[in-house]
Amino acid sequence: MRAPLSPRAPRLWIALALLLVGGIPGAWAGDPPADPPADPLGARASAVLAAAADPAALGRLAADDDPDPWRVADALLLRREAAAARAFAAASTRPAFEGLAAWVEAQVAAPVAPARREALARQRAARDA
Repeated sequence: MRAPLSPRAPRLWIALALLLVGGIPGAWAGDPPADPPADPLGARASAVLAAAADPAALGRLAADDDPDPWRVADALLLRREAAAARAFAAASTRPAFEGLAAWVEAQVAAPVAPARREALARQRAARDA
């Protein structure tokens, strides 16, 4: 005859099964925590600043749609880099961006008020959430 199982036996089997099938992911793997998502808009604005004196490099940066060149120009203006924003807008020659240079000039002449920018950012965040 078999001896009866102790009351702890079922819990021991469940714990062992969880460990074997990876029920506690990464607990002992030593995986580092995931990096926070990068800011592609800020990275592109920095790349434009670095390439501001090279028209060919600006053209390559302006040819990419991710992130949107309109938002890149806006990020440059927020950094008070009007010359780089102008150069980037001039390098954006595709039909979808034909008004970008005029918009940059309008923003340099009469920038959007910070309170309005904050309200627009809140609306965008609420929409994207």
